[in-house]
Formats: sequence, structure tokens, C-alpha cells
Amino acid sequence: MKSEIKRTASQDNIVLLVLALLGAALFFALFQRVTPAAKLHIELNRDEAEAAARDYLKSLDYNVAGFEENIMLVIDDKQESFLQAQNATPDERALIERHHPVAAWEIIYRHPETSERFQLMASPTGEVFHFEHILPTNVEGEMMPQAAARLLTRDFLAQHKGIDWEDYETVDAQMIKQEARTDHNFIWENRAPAAGGMKLRLKAIVLGDKIGGWMQQVQYPRDFSEEYTQRVNAANWFHAAGTVLLMLMAAISLVIFMLRFRAGEVGLRNALVLACFIFMCTLLFFINVVPAQGITRESLLSDNRGFYVVATYINILLLTVIVTVGVFLVWISGESLTREVWPEKLRAYDALFTGRFFFPEFGYAILRGAALAFIHLGCWYALVRAFIKQPEQWLVTSHYDEQIFSAFLPAGLPIFFGIYSAVLFTSYAPLFTLSFFNRRLKNTLVAAALTLLLFETVFSGTFTIHDRWWQAGFAVLIGVITYVFYWRYDLLTVSFGIGIATALPHAMTLLAQPDSGFRAAGWFSLSLLFALLIFGYIAIARGKQISDRTITPRYVRYLTERERLKMELEIARKAQLRMLPQQIPQLPGLDIAAHSEPAKEVGGDYYDFVTLDENRLGVVIGDVSGKGMPAALYMTLTKGFLQARALPHASPKEILCSMNRGFYQTADRNMFVSLFYLIFDPAQQTVMCARAGHNPIIIHKHASRYTKLLQPPGIALGLEKGEIFERIIQQETCSLEKGDTLVLYTDGLTEAMNNKREEFGEERLLDLIAGNNHGSAGDLLDLIRKEHRNFIGREDQFDDLTCVVVKIK
Repeated sequence: MKSEIKRTASQDNIVLLVLALLGAALFFALFQRVTPAAKLHIELNRDEAEAAARDYLKSLDYNVAGFEENIMLVIDDKQESFLQAQNATPDERALIERHHPVAAWEIIYRHPETSERFQLMASPTGEVFHFEHILPTNVEGEMMPQAAARLLTRDFLAQHKGIDWEDYETVDAQMIKQEARTDHNFIWENRAPAAGGMKLRLKAIVLGDKIGGWMQQVQYPRDFSEEYTQRVNAANWFHAAGTVLLMLMAAISLVIFMLRFRAGEVGLRNALVLACFIFMCTLLFFINVVPAQGITRESLLSDNRGFYVVATYINILLLTVIVTVGVFLVWISGESLTREVWPEKLRAYDALFTGRFFFPEFGYAILRGAALAFIHLGCWYALVRAFIKQPEQWLVTSHYDEQIFSAFLPAGLPIFFGIYSAVLFTSYAPLFTLSFFNRRLKNTLVAAALTLLLFETVFSGTFTIHDRWWQAGFAVLIGVITYVFYWRYDLLTVSFGIGIATALPHAMTLLAQPDSGFRAAGWFSLSLLFALLIFGYIAIARGKQISDRTITPRYVRYLTERERLKMELEIARKAQLRMLPQQIPQLPGLDIAAHSEPAKEVGGDYYDFVTLDENRLGVVIGDVSGKGMPAALYMTLTKGFLQARALPHASPKEILCSMNRGFYQTADRNMFVSLFYLIFDPAQQTVMCARAGHNPIIIHKHASRYTKLLQPPGIALGLEKGEIFERIIQQETCSLEKGDTLVLYTDGLTEAMNNKREEFGEERLLDLIAGNNHGSAGDLLDLIRKEHRNFIGREDQFDDLTCVVVKIK
């Protein structure tokens, strides 16, 4: 058997290896040709771009020493989309990108006191194509005429940019009167046509008598702008739907967490450890990419710098907290749900949460996760290469690419992306949502399909594609692989797969750039991924197996023990129910109905019937002190005493006295039993009874319509060894007539309370019996139970409840 399992596992690993190698081959072969960010050719890093901007300002006699600054890479997806929509040739693309590059460094300087600002944009090679000097409107300057300002700008651009004005025509000129100077704006348009009707423009700004800025711009045809806006809006709707989905799942998980926390069915430790980990990773990630955040840029361009600085850090902290709380809630609820159906999926994670890393399952999760990543990436690249064709679909960069290039420390940032994506996806999708749907729908396949459609449709996947529906379709198709791996292996395998599939393309993107700094950052990230694979191999080869006992969370052990006790109690409950009469005896002249309902799984209430002869029937009802298992055990003892002593010739008093002696010798001193024993003789129309401290019996006389309590003297069994018991107890005989009704009950009926802390009470029961005794015994019993339920409402049943109704026919 073991050899067969090993053979199957080996075959499985071989298949995985072949598929992973095929996926890796597709990924590496197509990466440069398919990945938009790999074609940006960034030759400068952040520091070099800032140095180029500073040198340019110095050439214009501007000194920005002491200025605040922000450097970020801006990728113009609209321009890239236009070039793809026009299916631009390499020459057409080069012409447009020389004028206005798709990717450019934006460098902003701001004086901390005067609000003087400079905004520059430089191409990936460091050539400035956008310069703007922003001054407050109250800064003094000359009142230069428009003609002189135009001449000033033409001379400046001819000298600094080598502009041949024969190629340009003026399309707009504006004179703007400020508080203490006159500003001018000029726009020229290149006469030579660009691809698809795009217009290449040149704008210049004059502040007083100085050049305030110049910029190379593009103007898109109206029909393209409208289509691009529609596609971007569709993508924004997908993004909004994703946000709503995450919020909805977090809200549902909060409700589940609250319900299960009260029931002791969740453990906090694992979720807290993961929450702390993701908090640190997310916080470091957001701090690292501060330059790429729009709010950071606005803080330098706005006059209200202080507000934006505070808003930036509040935004970082708020986003970090939201992500952390969301992960905490879905993990703690998803873990609880998953353990009910697939506890083995969490075994590797359980080991991690106990600080264990060096074990074979961890190694297998890494290598199988890498296989998932390569299969995932291979499928994505093959589908995109085969089906995404210009000009119908446009393949553009994601906002993550801007963040990687703009980060303070690009090295290792792809790993942070991988961790972030892996934790979010595995927490929300397979761990929580899949388990939640599976519990609700009772169908794993349907639950997986719903989870797949929800998450893969609205989240971005490996590529950003306009039209967004193509991206969603590919994501759903390829997402099937992820759920197959989850079903076949475990959650940690999926986490490594998503993490590696996210990190690897970003690392390769850095490696594809000409700049040595970015290439070093790419190699650093790749080396970390490679080291992870090596560690996985070593963990498989040399890691030690770990037992479930050492890694099972404490709350799971508690739940297992609770389930075991629950099972035992269920067995005890069934056993106790078998001790109660399984059917009502049929005796001419008597109509009998009975019901017993314990407050817990088992209880101490007891009723029974003893057939004495063909004309007489013994009926007993009792209540053992306490509730639960101890009471149930003594109830069993009581039944045994009764069966042994309820002889045909013995009277109720004799039987109870004999039972008291036996019970006193056997039971603990703090245990006692109240009992009422009756012998019905329908032929003689009499009932003989004795009471051992039990609730009185209610008798309703049909002829006189009179209801009374039958309670002969007597104390409970087990309180005294016999002398006092036998002296106090008395026996009573009552005559019966046709239509008379007797109701036997325990105190769980009359002492039941509603939410106002009011008791059901004997008076209410007496009135109920007196006004509803025309039907059968079963009808009256059903009415008593209904009134009891209506009275207590949503309150829990506090005590065991037993009721027996006997009607004389």
C-alpha cells in the first residue's frame, strides 16, 4: 500500500515538473515580447533622473538647493493605448515618443517657505521635454506685451530645443493678467501629421519677462478619446466591484467571527500572527512607494502643503489598518469554516504559525507553488500572445509598474508585491469565500465556481487589458488551475503559487531595463525567489516530519474534545430516550399522552408506565435534583428501583417507601428524587396514589367542571433513610368518572420564565386545563406545549420539562 502511494506521488510530481517546465519556457520566451513594462527601456533610476532635472535647472540659472522634492515614473497608458489602437509602425511610434515618451520621470521641487515650484518631466534617457516654473500670482514681474513674449519664447526654444519654427503653426495665444505681472501662454502645433491623426503640440509659458515653462504635448482624436474613456470607465467599475466584494466578504466574516467567538469556535492566535505580519509588510510597502502616490504629488503642487502631508500619512496608516483588519477577519472566520470540511488544507500553515519551517510539507508547498506559478504564467502569456491583437485590444502596464520604478528601494519590492497578493487572495478567496459557499450550498463544485467567478472576474490578473472583459475571461479560465491545486494540495501551496506568480514578472521587468540599478534590483528579487526554491528542496530532503499533536491549535484541540463530549452526550441522550416508554400502553377506559424534553442533552425528568395486570396501570413521574449527566444517571437508577419494586400487589406507598430505602443507601447525600406514583383502575374507576415530594397532580372533574390539586403528604426520595419518610408519606384514593382529566408534570413547566422574568405558574396551567378539556389527551398535551413555547418566546429552556395527560374514557 505504501509503495503504491509513493509511486502515485512520484508520478504526480513528474507531471507537475513537466507542466512547470513548459509554463516556464512559455513565460521566459514570451516575456520581453508581451510584457508592456519590459519595453519601457528605462535608462535612468530615481537618483539619476533627479540629477538630470537639477542639471537642467542649473543650466537655466535656477538653484533648487533646500527645496522639497518628489520623483516618480509616470506611464501614459492613454498614449500607449493610442499607439496600439493605430497599430503604429516602429517609425511612427519612435516619432511620437521622441516628442512625448510613454514613460517619463516626473520631478517636482517645492520651496518650503515661498511655495515656489518647479515641475519637470524627463524621458527614460534623461532628456527633459516638460519644464514648468510655478510662482504665486503675487510675485512681481514685467508687463511684457504679447508680441515680445512670443519672440522671447521662440528664441528660447530655438536655442535650447533646436525648434525649427517652419514646422509649427500657432493655434492659441493667451495673455493672463496677474496681481503684479502679466503672464502669457502660447501653443503651437506641428504641421507634419502623426499616426492616426494625433497632433504634436508645443506649449510655452511666460511669467512676466521670464520663461515660465515649456512642454511637448499630444492631442488625441476625439473618437479615440471617447473610446478610451469608455474602456477605462469599465475597468474602474471592475475595480469598484472588487472593492465592494472585499468589503462584503469582510462584513460577512465579521458576523461569523462574532457568532463563533461567542461559541468558542475560533482561535485568535493564528489570525493575530498573520495580521501583524501583513501589517508590517503593507506598511513598509506603502511607505516605500510614497513617491508614486497621487496624494504625495498633489502635496507638492498644492498651496496647502501641510494638509496634504498629514493626509498622506493618514492615508498610508488607514489603508494599512483596513487591509490588516480585513485579513484578520476573513482569516479567523475562514480558518474556522475550513477546518469543518478540509482541515488538512491548513496543516502546513499550522506548522508555520508554531514557528516551524524546516519540514517536508513546507518544501513541497514551495516547489508545488512554484509549479503553479509557472503554469499560471505560461497560460497567461500564451493566451495573451495568441488572442490579444491590435488594434482591437490594448495591452498596457499596471499601476504596480509605476510604483516599482518610483519606489525608494525597488530591490525586494516584487517580493513584497508577492506576499501582499498571496495573503489577500488566499485569505479572501479559497480560505473564506470558498468555505463559506460550500457550507451554505453543500456543493463543493458550485462553491468553487462561484468563488472563481467572483474573484477572478473583478481582480486584475497578470495583465491589464483594454477591453477589460478579455482580461476577466482569461483570469477565470486560468483561475481554474489555482483551485485545482488547492483541491489537490493545500492552502500554503496556493499562497506560494500566487506569490511567486506575482513577484516573478515584476522582478523580470526590473531586470529588462537598461539601468544598472534596476537590473541589480531585479537580480536581487530573483535571487530571493531562487533561494526560496533551494530551501524548499532542502526541506524536502532533510526536513523532519512533524506530528499533528505538536502543531494543532489549542482551540482546535478544545473543539475536538468538545465534539467528542457532544458525541458521548448524544449517545447518552439516545440511551436515555430508550429508557422512557417507547409507546403508550393501551388500556380500556384510559386515553394517555406523554412528552419529555430535557433542558440539556440529557436530563433528570422521568416518567414511566407499569402494566400491573389487565385492568390496572401504574403511572409514575419524577424529577431528579440537578440537570445534565448526573441527573440522567440517577434517573436511570430510579427507573431500575421502580421496575424492581412495582409488584402487582404492592401499594403506591409501599413502593415509594421501598424505593427510598434503596435510593438512600446508594445515592450521594446531595442528590434526591421527587416522585409521584399512581395506580389507575378503569374498571373500578379509581386512582390510588402516593407522593414523594413531587409537584401536585391536577385533576379536572368533567361533571362538576371543577379543577383541583391532588397532593398527598410526602418528602423526596433520598433525603432520609426511612423512619421519617415512612411516617410522613400518605396514600390517597380518588374516584374517577368518564371525562375526568389528570395532568402530571414536572416543575420545568410551571417554573418556566419569559423575558420579563415571569413564571408560567400553576394558576395559568389550571386555567388552561379547565378551559380546554373537551378533546383528547393528545390535544390537551399539544396545547400545553404550545402555550409553554409561546410564553417563554426566545428564552432558553431552563429546566427539564415532562408532562403526562391521562383522560378517563
